[in-house]
Parts: sequence; structure tokens; C-alpha cells
Amino acid sequence: MDLVSLFSDDINLKNLLSSQIALDYLINPSKAGFISTKALDGLEPLGFLGAIVVGESLQKEAFKFVQRQSLAAQRVAAVDTIMVTPMGLMGDYSMAQAISKQLNSKNWSAIGARVVIIGNDARAISTANELSSLGAKHIAIIAHEQPTAEQALRNLAISSQKLATTPGQVLAKTSLERADLLIRFDYSIEIEIEYLGPHLNIIDFSPNPFSTLRQEASKMGAETISDKDILAHHLSTMLELILARDVSVDYFLDILHQ
Repeated sequence: MDLVSLFSDDINLKNLLSSQIALDYLINPSKAGFISTKALDGLEPLGFLGAIVVGESLQKEAFKFVQRQSLAAQRVAAVDTIMVTPMGLMGDYSMAQAISKQLNSKNWSAIGARVVIIGNDARAISTANELSSLGAKHIAIIAHEQPTAEQALRNLAISSQKLATTPGQVLAKTSLERADLLIRFDYSIEIEIEYLGPHLNIIDFSPNPFSTLRQEASKMGAETISDKDILAHHLSTMLELILARDVSVDYFLDILHQ
């Protein structure tokens, strides 16, 4: 499940939020393939406190039009959350914060951990930086192309060892064997079951809730984290940024797990 289907399916939730959050013309990329400056300039006059931006292409477009960006947004040149402030529109990229909060809720600590991230999109880059800043010992990016994997690792904390590699390489296999946490954003890259086991925590962003990776990981005793839980934390985090107050994740967890 993603934000588009969540807001499409739950009209009560949409009505509850849309009085303060600009959802209607930003929430569904199929409505428009671009974000115009006119739309963003209208947020404050129309009384919106901010906007949620869905879809990588729209998030990169929105980055160009906001007056200020957080460091997390600057690293990936994308924004998923826009806040109306006295100094203009502020953009942030909060996916990695949501993943960190979910891991923390499971009492998983990044300190000294070995992490493998599959993929090299904005989510992967942001998550690698977040876990590095939280004390991860070793972070490996596995992507289809070596240069893009290397680019995803360029801003990590100096305290983290880093590795860029491609599927099937010896270094990729070694990293998977030693990993404490595996996060797969690019579900076109398959993970062999020999690397799965009770030592491993897994987050899989495959659109299939019963992906082969999740099924096999559960059989092998690995701790699998639902993408619904990540979505709940992501939504809660974005609303906290926009509303400038605490927003309980429990409400969204209840909705998503109904």
C-alpha cells in the first residue's frame, strides 16, 4: 500500500486532513505530471499549512520551487513534505526519518550495525545517510550499476565504512552474509535465500505484500518489518513537520492494519 491508495480508499482520512494539508492536487501523480509554481504559490493564500508530495518525479520537481530545503532534501534533490513558513516554502525529505522511527520502535539500534541497502534512488540515499549518522558501522549499496551505487554513498559520515557494488559480485555476497539489516528499495534485484536467517532484520518495499523475499525471510526466522508500518511512520512524520506538533503514529497504524 502507498499514500495514493491510502488517501483514495479512506475518504474520511482525506477529508480530515485536506482542510490543512494540500492533498488533492499533489497526492496523485496521475492527475498531473508536474508541479507548477502557481500551485505551490497558492498554498499560503488558500490557508494550507503545507503539502505532501507523492512520486519521485514530482518530489524532484517540487525541490526546484521551494524557497528553502532541509539538508536531507538537499542530499537527494527532492522533497516529500512542504511546509508554509513566514520565510516562504520549506521542503524536507522525511522517508529516512520514518524508517529510523520504525526501527527504533522495534528496539533496533544502528550503532555498530552492518547494513545492506538494495537500490540507489532518493529513498536509498537518504536512508544510507540517516543510518550512517546514527552510528552504523558498515553500509553497502547494491545497485544495477557501480557508478550509481558509488554516488549513493558519497555523503556518509566518516565513521561508517562504505561499499558500493552490484548484484552477484563477491563483495555483494559478503555484505549480505554479514548484514544485520537489509532494506530493499529496488525489488527488481533478487536476494538468494541463503543470506536469510534469524540474525537479519528486513524491510522490503516490494508492492507485493507477500513477496518471495518476505515469505522466505519469515520461514528462515528473520525479523520482517511491514511496509505498512513504514508508511504509517512516514505519514506521521510528514504531518509533524507540517503541523509543527506531535502526531501519533498509532492512528495510522490502526487504519493501515484494518
